[in-house]
Amino acid sequence: MPKWHIGLALAAMMIIPSLMIASPALMGTKDVPQNEFSAEIEVLGDREVTYTVANMFELYLKSTDYSHRGNVTATMGINEWWDTRTAYPYPDLFIRRSYPFTMLYDYYSDELSNIPGLAQMGYGVYTFYRNTMEASNISGLGTGVGKDPHFIPMLNPGGLTLDGGSVSWNWQVTYLLAQELTDITAGNHYANTYYGVPAGAVTFTGGDANDGWWTEIHGTMTFNRSAAVKFLNLAGTGDLRTEFNTANSGGALNTAWASHWSVDGTGAGKYDIYNAYDWPIDSGTIDAWLSVDGSSTADSLVLRIWGHAWGYEMLMMRYLETVGLIEYLQSYAEDIYLNGTCGSEGGDLDGRFTSFYRMMAWKDPDIWSAAWNLDSWHIDGCPNNLAHPASSWNSRYDNYDYEKSPSTYNPMTREWTPGTIQYGQMVRYWQPPEGHDIPDGEKLVIELGSDPTIGYQPYVGTSDVIDAAKAAELTSHAYWGELVLGSCYPSTISDYYDATTKTITMEGPIDLPDAQPNEDVSYPLCNSTGSPQFVFAVSNVSYYDVEMLDAGPYSPGVPYSIRVTAKNLTDVTVTGWNGTVMLSSNNPGTTFGTSSHTFVPSTDAGVWQTTVTFGSPSSNTYINATDTWFPLDVTGGLTPGDIGTVIPEFSMILLPVIGIAVIVVFVKRRRQRRNDGE
Repeated sequence: MPKWHIGLALAAMMIIPSLMIASPALMGTKDVPQNEFSAEIEVLGDREVTYTVANMFELYLKSTDYSHRGNVTATMGINEWWDTRTAYPYPDLFIRRSYPFTMLYDYYSDELSNIPGLAQMGYGVYTFYRNTMEASNISGLGTGVGKDPHFIPMLNPGGLTLDGGSVSWNWQVTYLLAQELTDITAGNHYANTYYGVPAGAVTFTGGDANDGWWTEIHGTMTFNRSAAVKFLNLAGTGDLRTEFNTANSGGALNTAWASHWSVDGTGAGKYDIYNAYDWPIDSGTIDAWLSVDGSSTADSLVLRIWGHAWGYEMLMMRYLETVGLIEYLQSYAEDIYLNGTCGSEGGDLDGRFTSFYRMMAWKDPDIWSAAWNLDSWHIDGCPNNLAHPASSWNSRYDNYDYEKSPSTYNPMTREWTPGTIQYGQMVRYWQPPEGHDIPDGEKLVIELGSDPTIGYQPYVGTSDVIDAAKAAELTSHAYWGELVLGSCYPSTISDYYDATTKTITMEGPIDLPDAQPNEDVSYPLCNSTGSPQFVFAVSNVSYYDVEMLDAGPYSPGVPYSIRVTAKNLTDVTVTGWNGTVMLSSNNPGTTFGTSSHTFVPSTDAGVWQTTVTFGSPSSNTYINATDTWFPLDVTGGLTPGDIGTVIPEFSMILLPVIGIAVIVVFVKRRRQRRNDGE
């Protein structure tokens, strides 16, 4: 990811695709299965794509056991490169170093052209989540005539005129630890022992070569004969293993492969990463080492690949967008896995990565509550600092870039990051928002989870300096709660939310409104937020516990005392709660002493008492308690099993019925005796 923005460590998922949305325990230290995709895709079906956002606030360690070849472990923790970056002037500073992980970062920290007098965000407070992607029948992944799947370099100059047959890949992209740099140089790393990189062949150059952002890409690819011709420029007439080894004599294909990626991602390249990464992919050394895997045959060439560079992870994100995937959920990430398979007409692609610099601590737009904002923003950053080469200066997001013409052009947006000096004020854009629909064949799933998490109270700070004091200040404004659906844009997002599973499921086609217009009408081409904009509030109350204080059975027309208690996830009363609860019942004519109440912490301490008077006899009476801020998530009440049957009032109805029954029995008995005496 941007060297200055944290890199997006892609990790080409080497786990079986069905495990890609698995629990952390299933993500862990497993050897890399080879060649998961084998069938050629000749005729496409309907496009089907599912994106899932889950595992919020989680961060996992990279394995240091080289037999695991860089896989993430099931252990939560902060990878070494984060602390390495803290020493550089970006900076990245963790507020919480255990679950739920949160951090501070300033998008403007590496800006070379800082124009005084224009308000900027100061910093952002961010957390992590996992993106998974399952995409089938993607036409942009075709290998046929005139088609280029982009991920695999096309080394044949006439490749576009050829049908490329079948090619598949299983890749991981992640960051290298400092010890790995030493071990690769010494020849002790899996890059050497498994991928065949000679000891001493890799040079980690640059004044800040170990700033935590050297990426490695590694895994395997499989080519049939047609693919070997189109992508590797082999003759394809003999044993593919022999043809490859001959063509790669002296590392010729290694160099050509790395050069192709470098040209794509560098300043003048059509997939320039500069606007997102703030650095060209060819900064320092870039390389790719290819070798024949033992599972190869004469007709099916399986290659291993290992390479390193600054920016491999961003280039993979550019390729995803190019083939029509994940444009609106792009992020900077680590731990990226990509599994793809292509045929003549198109292909499939599964992936997983841990995202950061995207989900921000915020304020719920409609209420005074801490929240987290997952917006539809693009990874091309604002500002595009003036150090960018002229060829990459122009971007379709230039309307959001104040440096486009700084003396006259100052587009701004409103910021709600807790603790910043500019909290609630208009500031320069840090990234451009986007609006989009959910097309047919596409599904977006967001899982909020039910574990306790952290929220930061909305407040205006006195300093934007990112240091230990600021982290401590934010911690003093933090509170624990549960992630709930907040005031999203558009508001119809609530129609797709299942509060029972705490999951948003949006399955296309869904026509969403454009992004929210900018408050400053002087810049009509700039939006205020993306669309959809997902806001997840942090509620320290999870449910309302409702109790009948008088013993049943209950009759209509009689007032009974009830108690409502605000409880958190662990069933503890939240004494500081200041939300409002509303009571209702399905029993016709039922009234409450007071049907709505706003809790006052100093007097209520999370507990409120009122009365209920049932209006009708019923065996199916409910009492519902609903929070006015979070009506889908924070609820409670009593069921018919709690209340029992609301019976007719005893004095008016029950006595006459019982009396009649007794008389009938008495008459029958008298008649019985009379008969006996006759």
